[in-house]
Amino acid sequence: MNIRKAMAGMIAVLGIGVLGMGVQPAQASLAPDNPIETGSGPFTFTYSANTSASEAVQNGDFLTISGLNGYIPGTATSAGFAATAVGANPTAVTFTRTGGTVTGANTFSFVIQSTVGSISNVNYAFSDHSVLNGSTLVGSGVIQGPVGSPAPVPEPAMVAPFTLAGLGLLALIVRTRKSRRIGSLTA
Repeated sequence: MNIRKAMAGMIAVLGIGVLGMGVQPAQASLAPDNPIETGSGPFTFTYSANTSASEAVQNGDFLTISGLNGYIPGTATSAGFAATAVGANPTAVTFTRTGGTVTGANTFSFVIQSTVGSISNVNYAFSDHSVLNGSTLVGSGVIQGPVGSPAPVPEPAMVAPFTLAGLGLLALIVRTRKSRRIGSLTA
């Protein structure tokens, strides 16, 4: 009876082991780490992403960071990736692989600049590939990024009335002083 229990236990352990063989290990990906922020305006945010030995980054794979404030168009860079932003006041940047396939453990850097130095949560999404079976690996999450309000730049249409009012006030002051001076000379 004890031998039967021992055999049943061994078979159960072997069965669990065989089932576990089909489970793939956790993989790294183009999911970025929280950035390193440098500068005092513009502020530079450098994100890094680490792929594992079982991954490949192919042309067309991407990393998108969204929810950014104060992004300075044209400042996003990454070796082997083309950076694109959406709109005149972009809040998202997509880095798309254009430099050919890279297989195995690698670290990729993604750099953006912003007029905003304060950070909070922003979103990311990525797509890369598995070396094991060629399948597409996708994911998304939350990291830190520039989200404060950029320093406001006054509109010319708003500045003009204040400039004219200031010039008018200056003219009034000069006129009042002149009339006082003329009045004191005639008295």
